[in-house]
Amino acid sequence: MEKTLDDILKRINAQLKMRGLTQDKFSIRMGKGTQWLTRLKHDKRDLKVVDLIKACQLLEVNIAELLPKETVVENYTIKFEELVRRIVREELRKGNK
Repeated sequence: MEKTLDDILKRINAQLKMRGLTQDKFSIRMGKGTQWLTRLKHDKRDLKVVDLIKACQLLEVNIAELLPKETVVENYTIKFEELVRRIVREELRKGNK
């Protein structure tokens, strides 16, 4: 997961650079603290699926553009099913609060 997270963060940073956005501004738009992306990278924290989806929406990119190619090609069905399960679980948790 660590390599996958690094690859995703590199792709997010490339998108930010293309848009002239700083990591801090993007983190604020994500509703996170200004150091959110930095903490993800250095602390090796998990990137929540809902955060990945929100990042895609803010950057106006398809999720496949942020995922490493081998993840998209080799594990597309498995990852998609896992993604859907995680989204459902997180939404259920929100509903129970």
